[in-house]
Amino acid sequence: MERNQSSNSKLNIAIIHPDLGIGGAERLIVDAAVELSSRGHNVHIFTAHHDNKNRCFEETRAGTFPVTIHGDFLPRHIFYRLHAVCAYLRCIFVALCVLFMWPSFDVILADQVSVVVPMLKLKRSTKRLHARGIRPAVLHPAVNVDQFDEPHSYKGNGSEKPVIACNSGGPVEMIKDGETGYLCDPSPKGFALAMAKLIKDPEMARRMGEQARQHVNESFSTKIFGQRLNQFLLDVARTKQD
Repeated sequence: MERNQSSNSKLNIAIIHPDLGIGGAERLIVDAAVELSSRGHNVHIFTAHHDNKNRCFEETRAGTFPVTIHGDFLPRHIFYRLHAVCAYLRCIFVALCVLFMWPSFDVILADQVSVVVPMLKLKRSTKRLHARGIRPAVLHPAVNVDQFDEPHSYKGNGSEKPVIACNSGGPVEMIKDGETGYLCDPSPKGFALAMAKLIKDPEMARRMGEQARQHVNESFSTKIFGQRLNQFLLDVARTKQD
C-alpha cells in the first residue's frame, strides 16, 4: 500500500533513455511514465531517437507526457560496428542537453546507460536533483494482467499457467519454485522431470496456475509497479530535500 501523500508531493521527473523504440526496456520506461503521470507528477522523457509514426508505443504519442529528442543526428553505429559505444555517446549527449537546456528536475531517472549518472550529479545547483537507474533489485517490470483475460492471450504466470524456467536470472525472482512453477537446472533432464510432474497431476498444475496468477497480480502488475515506483521516487526526493 502507498503511504499517505500530501498534495505538494508532485514531482518534476525527467527520464533519460537512449532509444525509445518498442523493446522490453522501452516498455518498462513507458509504463513508468504512464504510472507516474497518472499520479499527478510532471514527467518528461528525453531520448536520442523516437519514431512516433512507425515504431513506438502508442502511449508515447498520446500526449500524456512529452517526449523530446536530442542527438538523433549522431550515428547509431560505425560501419555496423561499435553499436554500444555509439549508444553511450548518444545518451551522454542527451544528458548534457538536459543539464544545460532544461530547468531543474526533482528526480532524473537514467535508464540503461549508467555513465550519465555521475555527470547528472555534478549539477549541484539543481534543486533536489537525483539520478537513479531503474534496477531489477528495486523494481520489476510491469505486467498488464488484464490482457490475459482474453482466451487467446496466454503467457506464463499471468494466464494461470505454471511456468518452468532455468534456476538463474530473472525467473528466480518471479517464480516460486514448487508453488507457481518449477525452477530447474538448465538441462533436458531437469525440464523433462518438471513437465512430467505437471502432466501426471493436472489438478496440481491447475492449482499452481491459479497461484501463479495471484502472485503476478500481487507482485508484478502495472498497478503494483506504479505504486512502488511512485513511493521510491517520493522517498528519493524527500531524502535529497532533507
